[in-house]
Amino acid sequence: MLHLLAALSAAEPLCDALTREGWVSAPGGYAYNAAELDQDFGPRPGAAAAMASLLAALREGGTMPVVVLLPTRPMANPQFDTATYDRAAAVASYRANVAWLRQQGALVVDVLDQATVTHADAEAFFLRGGAHWGTRGAEIAANEVAAAIREAGIAVGLRPVPHVLESFGKRPWTAELQRRCPGLPSVDSLDRVAARPASAPGLLDEVPPADVVLVGTSFSEPAYHLADYLRVALGTDVTEYATSGGRALGALSTGLHSDDRAAHRPRVLVWELSVAHLFGPGRRDAPSGGD
Repeated sequence: MLHLLAALSAAEPLCDALTREGWVSAPGGYAYNAAELDQDFGPRPGAAAAMASLLAALREGGTMPVVVLLPTRPMANPQFDTATYDRAAAVASYRANVAWLRQQGALVVDVLDQATVTHADAEAFFLRGGAHWGTRGAEIAANEVAAAIREAGIAVGLRPVPHVLESFGKRPWTAELQRRCPGLPSVDSLDRVAARPASAPGLLDEVPPADVVLVGTSFSEPAYHLADYLRVALGTDVTEYATSGGRALGALSTGLHSDDRAAHRPRVLVWELSVAHLFGPGRRDAPSGGD
């Protein structure tokens, strides 16, 4: 472990292919792509109004939107501040979006502080070699979602289905950095876990649709186990819809228009999205996944 932490203390040189594409090395063993270096995440014309209308429609339909708003990785690295990247400006833009979403009536989970606190750990909130979080980040976010839902008094109406988390060890994770630069060492790994009900339903029991639906981008894909961590933290069933590259609306559209949702609107919609995806692509095309 000490050897690994020492290896992460300095920025790794990148291969020519990534350097030409605008990737930069950063302290702590991280490498950031050009899209992650945006600092202004304000809305495009009309996008804010459309998002406000959507959030209002969810609430009016009896569904509470709970937004897990992810920062970009450079925001969470206090050691990274360059002549072309103003971390303070990026953080201020992120926090302005958190405030705006709350003004629209959404319950917003701000995970920037937790991501920053863990950025130097061997198992950090975010992966070092790609633009996603690791399983630790997903678990932290799930616990924050559960705490916010309980504090808001929403958990009282959820159907109780206690879950237990089974662990199957770790697996090394070859992120985008190592796939593109094979000579670079891989330092990322993901936990292998699964949530299962503490008591299995009977063979003839009818299982109602889940009260909680998770929609999101590639961060919500099974490899990162956000849905599993949510099931345990909330003590209820969670139906998941993840759309890699779907940005803000891809998975939401799939989840709300699926057959099993036509007659049963969820009480809680956990909506995972990056601040870079909130109002669509910014000045640069935001990363859409692939790790």
